Amino acid sequence: MQADRTIRIDGGKGKADSVSFHATNRADVMPVTAWLPSHAYPKHSHDAFGIGYMVAGAQDSVYGRHSRITEAGDVMLTNPGEVHDGTPIDDQGRAFRMFYLEPGILYEAADDLGAVWSNNTEIAPSAAKDRCLAAGLHRLHNAYLEREDKLATDSLLAQITGRLVCHHGTERPDRQAGAFGAVERVRSLLADAPEESYELDQLAALAGLSKYHFVRSFKKAIGVTPFSYLTHRRVAKSMTLLRAGHNATEAALDSGFFDQSHFTRYFKQIYGVAPGMAARQAGLY
Repeated sequence: MQADRTIRIDGGKGKADSVSFHATNRADVMPVTAWLPSHAYPKHSHDAFGIGYMVAGAQDSVYGRHSRITEAGDVMLTNPGEVHDGTPIDDQGRAFRMFYLEPGILYEAADDLGAVWSNNTEIAPSAAKDRCLAAGLHRLHNAYLEREDKLATDSLLAQITGRLVCHHGTERPDRQAGAFGAVERVRSLLADAPEESYELDQLAALAGLSKYHFVRSFKKAIGVTPFSYLTHRRVAKSMTLLRAGHNATEAALDSGFFDQSHFTRYFKQIYGVAPGMAARQAGLY
């Protein structure tokens, strides 16, 4: 059985931030506990659904072109590929508990319930004020930390995913329409094969735009530049590899990073921990 570990990262201003990844009994769920007095997350995205709840304090986040303040008791949520950041609203910082759930969990729940859940379905902002959902997330997080039986944790997880599917699923706008359509082929390519190397001329040609208009259109549609988006996807792939048992060097190379120091810096910006520590924390039991 793997023990959880809590590490401390430099939060600046004389304060220490701490982030803990927790081992679980299934590969598609990763719980996180965080106490962040001052750490600000840069714009980034994840392959998984991020859902949790704010324990104390509050956070100001930008999701695409919209902002949201998450306060104590609120549900925190991000959809796969959704660019977001996170900053404490004051010097008191914030504490939260989070889960990263692989998309297949929601597809499975929808199938069991006879509901529709497609590639264009996402969790709606309405979930942020769902106190029943927050309470369920609290129970599930405690169950994983206390190493409860898999039947118990899977049952709690089924209640949460069922509530998400039945009450908070919504269809996002067609990604092939409007300004997004010009860059969607590029975004999909970068998401599917982040380990590859790309030239700006190549990506602009795929979008059918000049280099200048491509970079501007991509940032407007996605929220970050093509390079930033590619970096996020590489970091996300590296976390998947780390959880599967690869060491940090292997995960970096197989994700498209050829400079270990760059890999470590980007990884810590997004996850708050070094890759090696994440690998030791976030395994399976």
